Amino acid sequence: MARPKQDGLLYFSFDTDFFYADKRIKRLHSRYGSDGMLFYIYLLTEIYRNGYYIRWDAESMDDAMDDLHLTEGFIEQVMTFLVSRSLLVKRTLTNPDTIITTQKEGDSRPQCELADGGNGQERAEVITSPGIQKRYQEAKKGYKRRIEVDSEIWLLNKEETASCIKVTHNVSFSEKNLDNSEKNMSKSKKNTAKESKVKKSKEKEIPRVERFDEFWSVFPNKQRRYLAEMAYGELVLSGSVTEDQLVLAAANYAVYIKDSGDKMFLPNNFLEKYIFEDYLEGKHSEAPKAGVQDPDRKPEPEEELIGEDEEWWRYGPNGWEE
Repeated sequence: MARPKQDGLLYFSFDTDFFYADKRIKRLHSRYGSDGMLFYIYLLTEIYRNGYYIRWDAESMDDAMDDLHLTEGFIEQVMTFLVSRSLLVKRTLTNPDTIITTQKEGDSRPQCELADGGNGQERAEVITSPGIQKRYQEAKKGYKRRIEVDSEIWLLNKEETASCIKVTHNVSFSEKNLDNSEKNMSKSKKNTAKESKVKKSKEKEIPRVERFDEFWSVFPNKQRRYLAEMAYGELVLSGSVTEDQLVLAAANYAVYIKDSGDKMFLPNNFLEKYIFEDYLEGKHSEAPKAGVQDPDRKPEPEEELIGEDEEWWRYGPNGWEE
């Protein structure tokens, strides 16, 4: 397998108000101290050294423990915090043919491998974030060539992705290396294979997600789009709810918020916790009024309800995430 071009960064921008502008960074420091901050900055440097993500597995854990002299339990706790606060996003790659790159200490160039190691092993898990990817593409804007990124790892939507970035779909390594006997099969065999392929694709056909932009345009609280888009897609693909219902629920919820003035749910919580069910057709009139709590639902943690007065961090100079 050919080695990829070096797409990592030698340095990256770091805000002078890193410790003050984001409440999540303050909470990280107050809960896990200097070691927690050191581990987060260590992950940022590793990610940017590799590009816009890194593989996270037992070997990565061992490297962090050796480099920082931290315990495995402490690293797991901090990692859980970073993911829960959306400072990092973990993704388990679903396509075994996705090619991921890793650059370890002492390597002059990054090495690449298949997501399942090429032998059907457990799929690789990577860590990244939209904020990391935005800074990465800003650093690459001056390059003459376009930077290729993988669609399964790239979190930014089309509008957020810079023109210097080319989002690609990895092609199976085995498909690139078909032997000559398969290339020269008879016409009858080709037709048979084609019919079989079409049949399999029909059997695996799944619903398509097409109306998320419409859902997003009417939902009143536009934060954490990437999490909302994942939750929306999972609901639609599960078949438990239709896109028509989700768009209608978002519109009904927008009307309710306008009338009540209540604080707004985050869009991913609106979907993941099935709050949208209260705002489906015929239920909007029964939606809980301002100040009245549904007795069947557990109270939401205060952090999960974000009002307009807390939207400042989306635009702050330390905007690590959106």
